[in-house]
Amino acid sequence: MMGFIIETADGKVVVLDGGNPGDAPHLLERLRGITGSEVPTVDAWFLTHPHNDHVGALIEIMTHQPQA
Repeated sequence: MMGFIIETADGKVVVLDGGNPGDAPHLLERLRGITGSEVPTVDAWFLTHPHNDHVGALIEIMTHQPQA
C-alpha cells in the first residue's frame, strides 16, 4: 500500500496518497479504527501524483463506499 495516515495532536486525520484500488478495504478499516466512525472523516487528503498505486484507493472509496 502506497499511503500514509497521519493523526495530528488535535485529532485531525490526514491521508497522503492511499494505494491501489485493492488497498481500499484495508485503508478504510484503518480510518474507521482511527476515527471510531463507520463513515470516517478525513480532514485533508494529499495526492502526490496521479499514478494508480497512489490514487486508486481514494477513487475506489469515493466511488463505492457510503458517504455521510
